[in-house]
Amino acid sequence: MRAAQLALELGRPELAVRLAETAEPLELAADDLMRLAWLRDTLDTGGLWPGPQKVRSFVESAERMRVEGRADRALKSLLTIALTCYWANPDDGTRELVVTEAERLAVPDDNPELTTILALVAPVQRATVVLERIRRFPLEAGGDSAAMLLIGEAGAAVGEFERSTACLSAAAAGLRAQGRLGLLTQALGVYAFNAFYLGSWQQGCTAADEAARLGRETRLGLWPIAADLARATLDAVRGNEDLAEALVAKAEAALVPLGFMPMLALVQQARGIADLAGGRHADAYGQLRRIFDPLDVAYHPFIRCWLIGELAEAAAHSGQQPEARVLLDELAGLAAETGFPYLQAALAYARPLLADDDEAEKFFQAGLATDLATWPFLRARLLLAHGAWLRRRRRVAESRVPLRAAREAFDALGAIPWGERARQELRASGVTSRRRIPETRDQLTPQELQIAGLAAEGLSNREIGQQLYISHRTVAYHLRRIFSKLGITSRSQLHAAVLGLTDATG
Repeated sequence: MRAAQLALELGRPELAVRLAETAEPLELAADDLMRLAWLRDTLDTGGLWPGPQKVRSFVESAERMRVEGRADRALKSLLTIALTCYWANPDDGTRELVVTEAERLAVPDDNPELTTILALVAPVQRATVVLERIRRFPLEAGGDSAAMLLIGEAGAAVGEFERSTACLSAAAAGLRAQGRLGLLTQALGVYAFNAFYLGSWQQGCTAADEAARLGRETRLGLWPIAADLARATLDAVRGNEDLAEALVAKAEAALVPLGFMPMLALVQQARGIADLAGGRHADAYGQLRRIFDPLDVAYHPFIRCWLIGELAEAAAHSGQQPEARVLLDELAGLAAETGFPYLQAALAYARPLLADDDEAEKFFQAGLATDLATWPFLRARLLLAHGAWLRRRRRVAESRVPLRAAREAFDALGAIPWGERARQELRASGVTSRRRIPETRDQLTPQELQIAGLAAEGLSNREIGQQLYISHRTVAYHLRRIFSKLGITSRSQLHAAVLGLTDATG
């Protein structure tokens, strides 16, 4: 059973199946029977939400192991259903059942598995504890990659995207070296999810593409679908609407028959961002509003926290401010209770957009005084909104400073639709903007950029292939395309061409 679980981590599902079938007729202990049941669920359904009754079975198994003094095995039993709890909107009683048993276990408070269980099962109720443990988790070179992956997942669950991404980058490097493709897929998938909020979009695209490829090769169920949706959101924010919708439609077609509705929040996120990018604010509001509605199948109590800024932007341009204010007030209370970092930043952006005219300036100043350096896309949009607000009040000279800053930030991020809006506002204020010049990163696909970065470091085609789990012939094919796009003829020219553009997850 242990070998079967390791085979799954390594991305070898066929071997995991054979080992599980070999174990099945043996006289298995209760915890091994639970592990066998979990493996079947994972291999057959991609780890879909097993339902409250199955959760109780896992909790009962963990309780027996705790009584027998096997806290480590009990933790693993609870960890198997923690991620599905995050994505399945279980009732409060089910959440409390898991959390109570987890906190009874005789393990150190800073145990990564315990922290991740609390973050995924009860991110609101245990937010303070989880955030404190995430922030003091040591990030050491050569550390435990699996533990760093867990803390990365926990950080993403509570909106601590910066610390989460640091853990995931370190975890991905270790897992890649160890050949643990199943866990590497998960690290890359969560990294890609975080990338939208952090503004690291090129790196996010690279991670999403690799996670989707590895996830399908290793039959990891929902992980490649989630990676596609992360990539769709990243395409949408950069104005690549057709690419985004193709990925969204494929993901939606896979999710709906499975009955795994809460993950439809990511479908609505991608479509809402695409509509915002396209200036279809009423449509964007309709798409995003579903994530906030407890009666909608796409409702998600935590994903909505990260999208209040987008909802406010859509509402401010479509006459939906009164309803959006109610939702903002609800999440402001949640932010005060939990301290979710990204939620607090998103509220700083959302408040001035939804404020009455006589209060807007106060909220703009408060938002701009907030430290939003970690969230460059939020800050750039706040600058754009402030500049537009000033210009419409005939404070034209004042408006130019935030509008110029917004334009430069959007260009640096690659947020082409928002950059064009900043240019339009500047033209209306009497300022002509130069056209955005495409950068090297715009010419290469995410995988090409990843390969170019590794080749620039001096790795051979075979070494690059081993690291990315593709053939050296595929690497050679991509390098020929890279040379053609960059107008270079040799590897010696590559370093200068892609300087500063290597992928943090590589």
